[in-house]
Amino acid sequence: MKLHRITIDTNPDTCNFKCKMCDTHSIYNKDYKKTRPDMPLELLEIALKGAKNAGVKEIIPTTMGEPTLYKYFENIVEFCKDNDIKLNLTTNGSQLFSKRYDETYIKEKLLAVLSDIKISFNSLDSKINESIMYKSDTESTIKRIERFCLLRDMYNKNVSITLQMTFMRSNLDSIIPLIEYAIKKGINRIKGHQLWITHKELESEALHTDESYKKKWNALVESLVPYRDKIRLENFMPFGDESIDSTTQKQCPFLGKELWINYKGDISVCCAPDNLRKELGDFGNIKNSTLLQVLESTQYQNLVKSYQTKEVCKQCLLKK
Repeated sequence: MKLHRITIDTNPDTCNFKCKMCDTHSIYNKDYKKTRPDMPLELLEIALKGAKNAGVKEIIPTTMGEPTLYKYFENIVEFCKDNDIKLNLTTNGSQLFSKRYDETYIKEKLLAVLSDIKISFNSLDSKINESIMYKSDTESTIKRIERFCLLRDMYNKNVSITLQMTFMRSNLDSIIPLIEYAIKKGINRIKGHQLWITHKELESEALHTDESYKKKWNALVESLVPYRDKIRLENFMPFGDESIDSTTQKQCPFLGKELWINYKGDISVCCAPDNLRKELGDFGNIKNSTLLQVLESTQYQNLVKSYQTKEVCKQCLLKK
């Protein structure tokens, strides 16, 4: 079993957007208060060293919160550069071409280490996109995306650019225009996920809970065939006849390949919301357990064999 990459959730409570599907920063999380401090430098260095010792090929800075707002984000970039490890970045794009991450930094530092940059974006229609990604500026994001594409084409064509979206009822009709835009701009991939219902207000946005929307989604997926040889479309899969909660024949894309380290150093085996993944067990802390020890532990090996019996895994929308 070989670890391909790790995610280090350095700053889950630090973000400048309030995307409605986010379990932490959502506009529907009205009682939100910052309770999780950003990862201190000392712990980050332990996590990075652990990644190197485990032979990981990629590091993902936090996917909860905005990674480019983390005080020590540049340290991660430098570590990747010095150790020939790729950076796989998910960002809302708001800090690209800022004073901190200006064009020179992007050209000389960021593009030198990136394998893929996923820019969260849900519709070309400003009204739709900004209703999903509250506090975002669609026009500004589009300009940053296009400017980044130009720099990538000039300085490192090996870097993949992805637009990442959450599939929901309000942006279903935005998908084909977004795909056509991405193809036109030389974007490599559109990656999406079905909506996790983390707040009751999102129940009316989920596709998988309504038969008519499941049919509409399946028709959309079928209509995408002509685009698939022009751009990578990830997770654009039809719903089956069975309930999405019982798709036990689908496989976990993470077990045996990836691990997560949270802001305290706790090690997790998947990216499900915190309150759900606790069911999978306690896998220790990076301060006293190595990543390889986790992979080789009896507890982890047993989970790999039995995860299909876990309730959180039965309901997982990310299985393939």
